[in-house]
Amino acid sequence: MLECQSFESKDIALENIEKISKSLGLPLKVGKLSQGNLCFVNNREVRPEFRESVTEIEIIDYCYALYHSSKFWKKIGFQNDDLSQYPLPTNDSKFWKLVSFGAKLRQLHLKDSIAQEQIITQFPLKGNNKVLLSNVRYSPLKERNSNGLILGNLYINETQYFKNVPEKAWDFRWKKEKPAQRWLQDQADCVLTLEAILEYQNLIAILTQTATIIEEIKKVDATKLKKL
Repeated sequence: MLECQSFESKDIALENIEKISKSLGLPLKVGKLSQGNLCFVNNREVRPEFRESVTEIEIIDYCYALYHSSKFWKKIGFQNDDLSQYPLPTNDSKFWKLVSFGAKLRQLHLKDSIAQEQIITQFPLKGNNKVLLSNVRYSPLKERNSNGLILGNLYINETQYFKNVPEKAWDFRWKKEKPAQRWLQDQADCVLTLEAILEYQNLIAILTQTATIIEEIKKVDATKLKKL
C-alpha cells in the first residue's frame, strides 16, 4: 500500500549500508535475518551499548522509518525516493528507536490483511452500496474514543456510510495523495462489493496504525544526524 515492497527492492548501495554500520561502530551482518536467527546479545530488546553487530535489515528498517517522516526530509533536504541521502546515525539510542519504528512499518505494510480485532470501521446500513462522489463527506464526532482517536462517519452516498473512521486515517497524506480519499475517488459510481468494503476497512486500519507510528518517528530529533 505504501510502497514497502518497492522500497525494499530499490538499491540501497551496500557502500552506504556499510557506512551506517561503521558510524555505529558495529560490524555488519549482511542478509535479512529474522529475529529468531539472532543470538540474545543481538536481540533488539538488548540495550544498544550491549549490541555486538547490526544486520542489513535493521539498517533498511532505519531508512524505512526516515522514508516516512517529512520532518527528516525538511531538516536533511531529502529528494523524494533518493536512497543515497539517508543520514549517518550519531546517536545509538535514536538509531535503534528508528529501527524499531521502521520494522513496525515494514511488517505492517507487507501484511495482506489486518487482524479482525484491529478493524474498528463498520459499514452498518444496507442499500445500493453505490459511491457517489457528490455525497462523499467525512463527519467527525466530537469525542475521542478510549484510544484517543477522533472517529467519524464517512458517507459514500446520501444514506450509507462507513462508521468509526479515524480522522487521522481519512486525512493521512502519503506524498501528494491521501490514500483513503483516493480509494473512494477510484470507486466513483461503482457499487461496493463485500470484498471492496473489507478492503477499505483494512486500508483504514493500516493507515491509522501507520499514522500513529509516524507520529512517534517525528518525536525523534533529527538535528544530529548527518548525510552520508
